Amino acid sequence: MKRKAAAVFLTIALLAACAGPNVDRTAPHFDHETYFTDLNNCRGGSAVEAAVETTAVGLWGSLVGAYHGLRLGWAARDSAEAVLVGAVVGAGIGVGVGAVKSVREFNGEVADCLRVKGYAISREL
Repeated sequence: MKRKAAAVFLTIALLAACAGPNVDRTAPHFDHETYFTDLNNCRGGSAVEAAVETTAVGLWGSLVGAYHGLRLGWAARDSAEAVLVGAVVGAGIGVGVGAVKSVREFNGEVADCLRVKGYAISREL
């Protein structure tokens, strides 16, 4: 179970660290150093800090999903196995939904911040 939790944490962290706004880096006068400084400022820190924030929201989604799965499992079968399966399935769905939602919201905020700083950003997030 610890391996699965570590795999989920690592997946969310990589998703958060790799995902980001699509900035036009071919624009005239684009400066990579200034961009990465602005990006870190807009993210509120490094990619690691952004991943930690996103992971926390994903884990909260997992807890909410586990709770709802637990309730549905109990209502469906009134047995310990159904409750356990419901909680596990709910947690899995919840962590995925929570992580995706968090990454989208976070990237939207970062994209808005970078737009204010004058960067050309694609609308796809």
